[in-house]
Amino acid sequence: MQLAPISLVALSPDIVCILSVVEIEEDGRVDSNEWDYYGPYTVGAGTDFVATATTYSNGDRVHLYVREGSQPTGNRYDCRERDIRNESETCTVSIGGSEEQIYVGIRGRNGTNNSDYDLEITYGG
Repeated sequence: MQLAPISLVALSPDIVCILSVVEIEEDGRVDSNEWDYYGPYTVGAGTDFVATATTYSNGDRVHLYVREGSQPTGNRYDCRERDIRNESETCTVSIGGSEEQIYVGIRGRNGTNNSDYDLEITYGG
């Protein structure tokens, strides 16, 4: 797991704005219809939560799910990208007027085993 540092931006000599962007990198392996879950991540109001899943061969096939409030399921999610194989796909969830707990799920595609993936999560700002 990798976290990005906090950045300070001086708007004027008397005003300093603290911007915090969190970047997390994970990797994993899932079998057919099995889940790996990540989170919860506390994401501030008015920001985007971005999750990108990448596989590096046609034999590695996964689905990416993102959900506010609880772990995603095959039927309950806020964003879903299906059948990611030998590519990257991204889910973006915009957080409204209040802080939210965000969860990410990676599910192995039906009929595939030992699918390797990388997951990159970015939020804040």
